[in-house]
Amino acid sequence: VIFTKKIRKGLERINKQFDLPGGLLSGGTHIDLQSNTRAIIDGRCTVFHYSTDEIKINTGTGLVVFSGKNLTIKNLCKDSICICGVIKQLEFV
Repeated sequence: VIFTKKIRKGLERINKQFDLPGGLLSGGTHIDLQSNTRAIIDGRCTVFHYSTDEIKINTGTGLVVFSGKNLTIKNLCKDSICICGVIKQLEFV
């Protein structure tokens, strides 16, 4: 979804007013970590690199690198990715 500058500013104001995660309404990426065994990435993103010890996700604004053991992509949808395994490190590049 493409938002005009005016709409994006309005959505950012709503995000702040209701204390929602950054970019949730305006098409940004949201990462939900469940302990160190699962990460759910919501928003438009693509898999840049995939192996059992490292997964790189391109969010459009940068790369998010998950490092660990036995990493797998359990769910890959248009607007969501679920990564499972032992997540030891999360890096924003």
